[in-house]
Amino acid sequence: MNFIRHFLDLRSRTLGYHTSEKLIVFESDDWGAIRMPSKQVYDFLIAKNIRVDRSRYNTLDALEKGDDIQLLCNVLLKHKDRNGSSPVITTNMILSNPDFKKIQLSNFEHYHSIDLWDSYQLYYQEDNRPLWKEAIVNQLFFPQFHGMEHVQVPLWLRDLRMGHAETGIAFDAGFYGLKTKTSSTHQTNYLATYWVESQADLDFVISRAEVGLNFFEETFGFPSKTFIACNYVWPNELEIYLRKKGIVGIQGQRGRGVPNLKNTGKRSFQRNYTGRQNKNGQFYTQRNVNFEPFQDISKDWVSNALKEVDFSFKYNKPAIVSMHRANFASHLSIQNRDQNLKLLDEFLMKAMKTWPNLQFIHSAQLLEKILQV
Repeated sequence: MNFIRHFLDLRSRTLGYHTSEKLIVFESDDWGAIRMPSKQVYDFLIAKNIRVDRSRYNTLDALEKGDDIQLLCNVLLKHKDRNGSSPVITTNMILSNPDFKKIQLSNFEHYHSIDLWDSYQLYYQEDNRPLWKEAIVNQLFFPQFHGMEHVQVPLWLRDLRMGHAETGIAFDAGFYGLKTKTSSTHQTNYLATYWVESQADLDFVISRAEVGLNFFEETFGFPSKTFIACNYVWPNELEIYLRKKGIVGIQGQRGRGVPNLKNTGKRSFQRNYTGRQNKNGQFYTQRNVNFEPFQDISKDWVSNALKEVDFSFKYNKPAIVSMHRANFASHLSIQNRDQNLKLLDEFLMKAMKTWPNLQFIHSAQLLEKILQV
């Protein structure tokens, strides 16, 4: 297994886009998604023997608060690259959350949602628009499109109508992110927004992407040029639609799940690497550095991430860092946020000392460099 993993790592580093520039890109998913609404909901589900504790996301991840945004920006502002630029995080956005009350009133027949700004108001009574605007103007955050929601709506509503016990209990508590037995042969949770199993699923996904991309541009004042799929699963048909909407870059990991409508959603696996081009003229990028300390506090994330950056630079590849929002969410654990901000500060300090000529860029800037080759 180690040999296979080494071979795949080597393949991804030798193929595709290369550059002598020391580029670091931070990509961070799930901004705007509620995930676990509160510690009270978490404890309630545990008491119902729904094992949400088996996922670190359920234990630590929640909608970001204003303080989370501000404190993360404060860390980023402490550091400047050779061009005088601070680290910029590509914040991949979920632009709405389920409106549980309205969905229930429709007897689970129709999906309703609450947009990003109303979500902040509903859960925290906060107006975080000024903070987002400031972070973007200061080039610390660069939003891109992740999804209108982080839930596979058709499957979720179908199981709620069918009376799936755990799904219903979680819904009543305002939670959708559980890992449970679903009515799908292939899906074990409701988080893979774009995992389609029928033409009707695909039609729904595309219609919501249309709403989401329009809302994204309306909200941030510019269109999204790149995209990252929830849970790294999406059908080829979605790529075609996204290209028509101006999405040229597709962020991801080493590979992606590809659901096949002809086989009712059975997933195949496609391997990618940074600079690989598809038939639509879109380019994939691959995250090759992991900085996810929320997943395991016993691991030396700073040293491991620096080694992965070094390995990338030795092969003339950009270092694309996976760093989910869960690292900096404080609603369920202030300690989680505070300790990870310290680790990020340490990582940035050591990276700049090791590579004084490094450059911080966001995902769309990386795409521009790939297009210039």
